[in-house]
Amino acid sequence: MTDVINKIRQLDGHLHSALQRVADVALADLEFVATATTAEIAERAKVSEPTLTRFCPLELLATAAAQRRADTAMGSLRRIRSSLSALHGDLRESPVGG
Repeated sequence: MTDVINKIRQLDGHLHSALQRVADVALADLEFVATATTAEIAERAKVSEPTLTRFCPLELLATAAAQRRADTAMGSLRRIRSSLSALHGDLRESPVGG
């Protein structure tokens, strides 16, 4: 888990109501926060755009989302590689012509 998300989780429940709504949106849907405009995030959190920019630099949230996507992709690649290795091993062990 990234430092940004951990920091938001540490602050969760200890923020002013408007900032808490921003934290709730970020924790609920990091992908949305990473790709949405400031206006869209502010609208979803029901806060003003200045409140949103006071909360956290959006670049940090975007970085956290990108890292999560990369981690997910690497996990998928490892599973695929493992499956292919197992399949390759099965093919080497089976007799030709069945």
